Amino acid sequence: MSKKLLCFFLLCLLLNSSNVWANTDSSLLVANTRYEWETIIEAKLDSVKRVGDFYRIQQGKQYGLIDLQGRTVFEPRFEKIFVVNAKSALGQRKKSASTNEFVGMNGRVVFTLPSDVLVADFYNGEAIVSAYGTIKLGDNGKMIVKPQRAGVIDAKGKFTIPMIYDYLQRVVDVRSGVVYAANKGLGASAVYGIVSRTGKIIVPFQYSSLRFNALRDAPNLKLTLNGGLIIAGKNKKYGVITLGGQTIVPLAYDDIRADKYFGNESAGSGYFDNGQAVVKKTGKYGVIDQKGKVIIPFQYSDIANVKEVVWNEDIRIGSVETDIGVYKVRSGKQYGLINNRGQNLGKFEWDEIGSFSGGMAPVVKNRKVGFVDRRGKLVIPLKYDLPSDKSVIDGLTFEKGIFIVARNGKYGFASDAGREISEPQWDQVEPFHNGISKVKKNGKYGYLDKTGKLISEPQWDSATVFDNGYAVITKGKLSGVINAQGEIVLSIDMIREELSKNGINPDQKMSLSVFDQAGFAVLRMGEGTNTTSYYIDRSGHLAFANGYALIGEYENGLSRVYDGPVTDEKLVDWDAPDGSFHIIDVKGNIVLTYPKELEAGTILDSEPLTWDQHQKFPENYIGFIDVKGKIGVITLRNKAS
Repeated sequence: MSKKLLCFFLLCLLLNSSNVWANTDSSLLVANTRYEWETIIEAKLDSVKRVGDFYRIQQGKQYGLIDLQGRTVFEPRFEKIFVVNAKSALGQRKKSASTNEFVGMNGRVVFTLPSDVLVADFYNGEAIVSAYGTIKLGDNGKMIVKPQRAGVIDAKGKFTIPMIYDYLQRVVDVRSGVVYAANKGLGASAVYGIVSRTGKIIVPFQYSSLRFNALRDAPNLKLTLNGGLIIAGKNKKYGVITLGGQTIVPLAYDDIRADKYFGNESAGSGYFDNGQAVVKKTGKYGVIDQKGKVIIPFQYSDIANVKEVVWNEDIRIGSVETDIGVYKVRSGKQYGLINNRGQNLGKFEWDEIGSFSGGMAPVVKNRKVGFVDRRGKLVIPLKYDLPSDKSVIDGLTFEKGIFIVARNGKYGFASDAGREISEPQWDQVEPFHNGISKVKKNGKYGYLDKTGKLISEPQWDSATVFDNGYAVITKGKLSGVINAQGEIVLSIDMIREELSKNGINPDQKMSLSVFDQAGFAVLRMGEGTNTTSYYIDRSGHLAFANGYALIGEYENGLSRVYDGPVTDEKLVDWDAPDGSFHIIDVKGNIVLTYPKELEAGTILDSEPLTWDQHQKFPENYIGFIDVKGKIGVITLRNKAS
C-alpha cells in the first residue's frame, strides 16, 4: 500500500453526520489554526475502494458500502458488494449451501441465485453471470477453468439473456449501444456471434473469431467501440462485419490489422485507423478502406502507419502523436513512403525511416542520416551519422524546425532548411524547453538557445532543464539559479550571505529547486538524514525563518512541510510518523496539522484527487487514515463553519 502524502485525500464532499458508525472519540481531534479532524469510522477496516458513487469497505472477509458523504449503506456483513448505478447497490450473502441471496439498500432480499453462479460487476443496470464447469488443459499445458454457462441479469435478478452460452463479452458501441459477443463451444470448435441486450441473435454463430479495436474494461467485461466495425474470421480468412451482422469487407484476407489493437474511442472506426487498415493477402501487405477498396496494392513485405510527433516545451507534458495519412512501406530491404491515397512519396531507397516531427522525418542510408519532408523530398542531405543507439532515430526531431544531428560521436542541431544551428560538438544534448537546450561537453553542462548561441558556457557539474524560465545549476557542493538570459539571479554568494545573517551555517552542502508558483525555491542544507530545508525568494531572502526537515513546492498558495526525524527512506516517501505534517501558507502560517496517527496518508483509489485539488479545502473533507495497517474514515471540518 503506497503512502504518498499527495494522495492522502480521496474525495471532497459535504459530510452528513448521521452515519451510524460515527463516534465521538477525540483521539484524532487535532488543534489547527483553521481545521479539525473528526472520526467517522474507526480505524478497523482492511480496505476501502471507490466504486462508482460509493466506497466499498472491507473488514476481514466481509464487505460493506458507504456513500460519498460517509453514510453507511451496508455494514461489512456481505461476501460481495455490487454497485448497480448511482442510486442503487446490492449485497450478496449466503442463504444456504446452495443459494446466494442479494439484498437491496432497504435491507430486503431482491432475488436469489444458485451459489455456483458467479455475478460480474454491473454496468448500465446489467451484469454478466456465469457458472464454471470442468477444469480443462490449456494450450500452454496449464490447467484452466472455462465457463460452461453464461447469461445476463438485470438489477432485479431477471434473466435478460438466458445462460445458454459458454462465454459472454459486453460490447459498448457509441452508435449502436450495448450488445454482447458470445461463443458456443470451447477451443477450436467454438463459434462466435453477437446477441442484443434482449438475447436476440444479430450476428449468426458462424465465425471462428471476432476481434474488436476497443478499450477493454476488465472489471465490467466491457469493450468500447467507435463505429461498430468488427474483424471476423472463418477458415483462417478475415473480413469486416458490422455489429448488425452486415459484411462490408469479404472474408478473403490472411490478416487485417491496424496501428493499435486497443485504440481509444476517437482513433477511428473499429479496426480501421482513420478509415483505413493494413491487410495481408498471399503473404504481401496492402491497405484497404472501410468498404474494402484497395488503396495500396498487395505487393509489400511490410507496411506501418507513420505518425507526426508533436513535442511540447512544457517538460510535464512531453509529446503526442497525430496521424498524417502517410505509410512507411518496405519493399525487399528498402523503405519508402506512400500517402493514404496510394501515391508514392519519393523513392524506395532508405534503410530506415523515423517518425515525422515539424513536417520532417529522419531517413537512413548506409548509416548516414538525412531528413525528408512529407512529400518524401530529401531536404537535409545524408551527411550526418547514425547514432550508435539506432532507437534514437525516432528522437532526432524535438520540435518544429530543429533537429538533432550527429557526426563523429558528437551531437548538434540543424534547421529544417539544412543550416547547422550548432555543429555537432556536444557529448549530449537535450530537448529545448522554454527555447533552451541543456548541452554537455567534457563532463560539464551549459545552455544553448535556438539560434545556437551559448547562454551559459559548459561549466556546471549538474544542471536542470529550464522550467518557468529558470534552471538550477551546481558547482561542487554549491548551487544557484540561472535565468533564460544566462544571468545568475540567485547566486551562491547571495545565499551564503542570507544564511549567515539568519544564523545558519553557510558551509554545509546545499541543493536548490527551481522557483515554484509562489516564487520560492526550496533550499536544502546538510546531507543524508541531517538536513533542514528553507524557502528562499528570487532576491535571495528567506521567505520566513522557520526551516523544516522536509518541504514541498507551493501550489495555489499552500505547501506541505514535515517537522521531525528523517531517514533516507522518509526523504523519498514522506513516510515519517514520528514527527508532524503541516500545511502552511506563503507567510509560513500553519493552516493544518495532520493527526499523529496518520502514517502520511494512503492511496486507496485508482484515480485519487491531485494535490492541486487537495488544497482547495472546502468546509468538509472525507479522507482515510492508515493506523497500523487498519483503515479509518475521517472528515476535515472548518472550525469557522
